[in-house]
Amino acid sequence: MLQGILPDTPAVDKEVARRTANKFWDVWTDQNIRGWGRPVLAINSARIGNPERAIYHLTAYDYWKFDDAGKQDHKLYEMRRMRLSHPAVGFAIRGGDGNTPPPFMPGNAGFLLAVAYMAKGWDGSKRDAPGFPEDDGWVVRHEGLRKAM
Repeated sequence: MLQGILPDTPAVDKEVARRTANKFWDVWTDQNIRGWGRPVLAINSARIGNPERAIYHLTAYDYWKFDDAGKQDHKLYEMRRMRLSHPAVGFAIRGGDGNTPPPFMPGNAGFLLAVAYMAKGWDGSKRDAPGFPEDDGWVVRHEGLRKAM
């Protein structure tokens, strides 16, 4: 996972980084990912050359349900509050205040960092928007971003 946040160095074997990411993919499934885990996994996936998986990590939120006021679906909220097997990704859990979760800042900031990282790239990336698939019709526009380390 660290390949995503470390600058390129000969000390990191790219094949070991790829195999480690694949093992994480097998073991750390959606229901186990918390908070900023998805952005970290997305950045790592982009860096090891798997932009499809990077996109998945940032968009696999189909288990979140919000109404037009941003309130979580009550059943899902209760499952999370009672710590049942449902992920608490992206929003911190609090109870007794009308069922509206506050934003989870590390998750939100990580999401923004991952998207910027994938759009602008990192030192050594060879093309524009290297974290997005080349052949899936993605049109990525960005302004004022700098490459990551």
